[in-house]
Amino acid sequence: MHEFAHILTLNETQVNHVGDEALFIECESYELILDEGCARRNAYLTRFAKRFWNEAMIDAAYQASLEDEVAIEDLAYEQYEANPNHFVTEYAATNEAEDFAETFSYFVFGPRPDGRTLAEQKILFMY
Repeated sequence: MHEFAHILTLNETQVNHVGDEALFIECESYELILDEGCARRNAYLTRFAKRFWNEAMIDAAYQASLEDEVAIEDLAYEQYEANPNHFVTEYAATNEAEDFAETFSYFVFGPRPDGRTLAEQKILFMY
């Protein structure tokens, strides 16, 4: 289900796919820049990120992705440990796309939450 969420959020109806060399130039008019391309203004992932991720979190995730897997894992661990009620899993703290995918899995397989925590509010967002 996690991987299906990526297919749902990263397909051509949701993301304008551009090459690495043109990513920042071509994404200037878009709301969210991803490794895969420019997320469209009304894309599921754009709406999710705007609601639940601040610019500092998105920037930190992007910078970690430029380094290596250890930096990515360290950042996810730090963000999750600092805010365990903000994410459904530690892996969800990796970046906004992984957060969406992990949250989507909880949405599909879990009961409807009350919305007391930010993680639960993310699940309710899927409804």
